[in-house]
Amino acid sequence: DLLGLLRLGALVRQVFVAPRARTQAEANAAFQSSDPAYLAKRLSLALKYVVLALLVAEHFPVTYALAALGCALDYWVNKWNMLRQLTPLPKTSGLLTITAILSQ
Repeated sequence: DLLGLLRLGALVRQVFVAPRARTQAEANAAFQSSDPAYLAKRLSLALKYVVLALLVAEHFPVTYALAALGCALDYWVNKWNMLRQLTPLPKTSGLLTITAILSQ
């Protein structure tokens, strides 16, 4: 999970791109990161911990504790990234849901 916490692409933008920005808006954009698939990636990682623990725990009961530790670490990494690193998703109205349902 260290790679998830570091987010190397964002780190490169913050260290190398932002100081060389000509305007404050460009510098702010270098510090903001947007990843639409972030939640899906992180959820699949957490589910991987749970599934592997359930598969292997019959032979190695300590994997329950390791899975709990992995999920706790994953929670704190997600909390840090979502509150400090990622830009909020754009707000949508209920019209998007109604359009998706009626178009089928």
